Amino acid sequence: AATWDECECQLCGSTEDDEMMVLCDQCDGGYHIDCLKPALLHIPDGEWLCADCSARESTAECPSMGEGEPRFLAEQATDIVTAAQDDAIARSAKENAGEISIARKEEECVKASKRW
Repeated sequence: AATWDECECQLCGSTEDDEMMVLCDQCDGGYHIDCLKPALLHIPDGEWLCADCSARESTAECPSMGEGEPRFLAEQATDIVTAAQDDAIARSAKENAGEISIARKEEECVKASKRW
């Protein structure tokens, strides 16, 4: 089994920030939690599997699935999460734009009232 200090991230190749790295309990591959898509907010408690090992395990548990199907389902789930995050960002930007617009109108009203 690999140790934290000798692992390189399977995604970025760096050995830096090993305290922010999670090891797959099956293949011992190391991954920075912020390199994962979607990123993890903290090191998970208990067993953790990388996407490849998780897909292999899913295929083993469900023999009716084709070889690429678990990866496709994982990618599809990631796309759904990403779309939801993008939607939340867009909604937030729209709300902020509305607040800015209201602030500008209030400013215009104050300027207009000073002219009277």
